[in-house]
Formats: sequence, C-alpha cells, structure tokens
Amino acid sequence: MQNDNDGQRRRPTAAGHSKNQNSGKDPPGSGAGKKPTTSMGNELVDAYLWVKTVGESDGQCNAAGGVRAWDYSVYTKPGWPTTAAGQAAFDLLWGRVDPAAGVWFPEQALELARLAVPAL
Repeated sequence: MQNDNDGQRRRPTAAGHSKNQNSGKDPPGSGAGKKPTTSMGNELVDAYLWVKTVGESDGQCNAAGGVRAWDYSVYTKPGWPTTAAGQAAFDLLWGRVDPAAGVWFPEQALELARLAVPAL
C-alpha cells in the first residue's frame, strides 16, 4: 500500500510502490506492483522490474527497535512471545517470526499475488 499526501491508503499503481516506505518490508495488505516489462510508453523509462522474487523474505524484523518498535508492556496478544529475545524477532504485523532474508515466505507470496495491481 502507499500513503498519498492526503493520508489515504491506496493500492500500488506503479512498480515499486507496494513497499512500506518506512521499513523496506511488505506489510499485510500489500500487493505486487506492475509486472516487469520493457514496454513503457515513456522514452525516459527503460523498464519496470522486480529486483527480487515476489514472496522471498526481506528478513526478520526487530520489533525491539527501529521503525517497528513495539512496547509489549502496553499491548500484547495470547501466543505472542514473552521473552526479550523472542519479542525482538517477532513480526507483529504478520503475527510470526519471519523467515530469514532470501527464504521463501509462503503467506507473503500468496498475499502479494492475490492483491497484485494489476492482477497477475
């Protein structure tokens, strides 16, 4: 999803717009952008491309710091980790520990394909 200047969340309409611009991750609700192509219709653009395989993990999150910092003392759910080490690796948006970078992430792959704009 991308946030426009008016704060409204919109589906991606161009390549590269499905990423959460703050974290480099694909949060739930994201879809793949335009399919790779060299048929641009714009002399200033050579191609749209995907720089990694859709569904390949971007790596584990660190909910203890950075853009996804989370205070477990304020809010938690049953089944969420209770140790500092477990909380640091837990992805709150997906409700799981994400696969390591480059490892297949089946839930993410299916959602990116299902929500792709345009449809795959």
